[in-house]
Amino acid sequence: ISGSPTISSMKASMRSMKRGQKQMDQHVPLSMMDEPKKKLMRLEEFIHDDASSSLLYDFGHFLANYHLNSRLDPMGFVMSCEIALHDLQVGVNGFTQKPIESRLVGYPPMIYTLLRMEIPRIADAIFPTEFAASVKTFIEETRAEMQAKRTSK
Repeated sequence: ISGSPTISSMKASMRSMKRGQKQMDQHVPLSMMDEPKKKLMRLEEFIHDDASSSLLYDFGHFLANYHLNSRLDPMGFVMSCEIALHDLQVGVNGFTQKPIESRLVGYPPMIYTLLRMEIPRIADAIFPTEFAASVKTFIEETRAEMQAKRTSK
């Protein structure tokens, strides 16, 4: 889907992003990171959807056990999701270089794009309102920046 951020475009945005710094200065302290991880493991309790959401719930379970930084900011959460999606798509953990054993491995690219689009909803479900809003702001600013770069060519 056009306009979805990729790891490389988000890294470029991180380097150049000056606006929205207030949102990026917000962190979830280590002592509070346990709660979002617990919510990821029980995502089906916080996001009620049809039966097709089993992939979304599985992604929440996977992300809870993945390398979420203990001092997470909104940009870091989005990057963690992006890295996890990339690793699932290629089937190899980028940190350990070991194959990932998950039913989320091996889907067509569109499935990972659809999961990527759920990142704001996941943030709403597991984080405080202000932090979740900062996640959405980061995603929107990144998409706008990418769109501006595409149209300026």
